[in-house]
Amino acid sequence: MSSSRIRRKIPDSLRSFRPVFQQLYARMPAEWQETKKGKLIESYAFPAPTVEEGDDMADGLLYDAEGKSRHLSELQGRYILLDFWSIYCGPCRMSEPEMEEIVHLYGDKLALVGISNDEKTSWSKFLKEHKMPGYHGMNRKMEDEVWLRVIKPEASRISY
Repeated sequence: MSSSRIRRKIPDSLRSFRPVFQQLYARMPAEWQETKKGKLIESYAFPAPTVEEGDDMADGLLYDAEGKSRHLSELQGRYILLDFWSIYCGPCRMSEPEMEEIVHLYGDKLALVGISNDEKTSWSKFLKEHKMPGYHGMNRKMEDEVWLRVIKPEASRISY
């Protein structure tokens, strides 16, 4: 999916026109598809999938600070907030107080899952020193598998 795609919720009145939008988009020259109006037509023709309460969830394999494998499916029945962060990311670090507040306010209904791709030793040390809220995992044992499973739901579907 293009990062420049305009994401808008399609009004119900336009859903029946989706095949028409798809045909129009397919007939457009490539340079027109890259325009603002072309992107708008693309967003109506091929809307980004949305996740609703009760939908299937993508399961992700993560490793905690002790190296144990963990799965997002362990948090069944709770909303999950995925926080992709790094020790060296200034905005990520500045959001720590907000994340603590979110966990404090909604911890009974929501699980905060921090996902990092930092080097394991410095990441583990950072977690111990900073008492980070929520669950934290990294993908160092299996390289990029966690990103594939978290970002591409078709890689692993779990139904509740």
